Amino acid sequence: MGFLVVVATIILAVAGLSIVRLHHHPIANLSRAFWLAVPLLVTGLAFFVAGEEWLIRVAVVLIVLSMVVSYMHLMAHFAALAHRPTLLPDQMFAWGWLAPYAGMFIGVFVGILLRSAGGEATNLFLPIAAGVLVVVVIASMRSIEVIAAHKRDHEARRAAAAAVEEPVDIEVQMGDVFADLGLSLREKDVAALLMQGHSQAAIAGQLFVAASTVNTHVKHIYRKACVNSKQEFIDLCQKKLEEAQTSPSVG
Repeated sequence: MGFLVVVATIILAVAGLSIVRLHHHPIANLSRAFWLAVPLLVTGLAFFVAGEEWLIRVAVVLIVLSMVVSYMHLMAHFAALAHRPTLLPDQMFAWGWLAPYAGMFIGVFVGILLRSAGGEATNLFLPIAAGVLVVVVIASMRSIEVIAAHKRDHEARRAAAAAVEEPVDIEVQMGDVFADLGLSLREKDVAALLMQGHSQAAIAGQLFVAASTVNTHVKHIYRKACVNSKQEFIDLCQKKLEEAQTSPSVG
């Protein structure tokens, strides 16, 4: 019994110090906080199932402290998420919820090994365990949903910032120019080859279509662009391309 008192005292002291440390430094020592919650639960529930009156009182204190540490551990992970956007939702699920809950079951089985639990202890624990499991799963799924949403927003903002910083690809801008002219998909292919200076016969060979088909596409392209020749079309597209490249800097 004296040994158990010493063990309980040490665990209580370490738990108190860890709670204070997590409170002042929420993103520090996440793994250490996790390993503290598990022995708190294991020891507390082992004492509880053992059934002696003074052990039950100590067990209540240990279990309450384990809940406090688990809660602060979870909050520390949320705080770390702001500095580590790559933290995966399944890591949050495992570290923040399931690991302490596993410690609860370990404690019960250890207590059963120390002393065979009576029917009253079993009947008391099972409904509590089932209720806690339901709440934990619901809260965990909600946490994962929120974290995933934050990650998506972060990635979208990062992609938008990168798009502003990096120059836009010429082919992408040219595709936008063709789209503004109302060209179809096949007409865009023909127009891109026209911009490279290819003749209609060469375009027909590259696209594996008849020359008459290319001739029809070219007529449609010139009509939509309101031009009469290939050079006029090239000049028009280059002008629109320059406007597209300079418009962001003007704004």
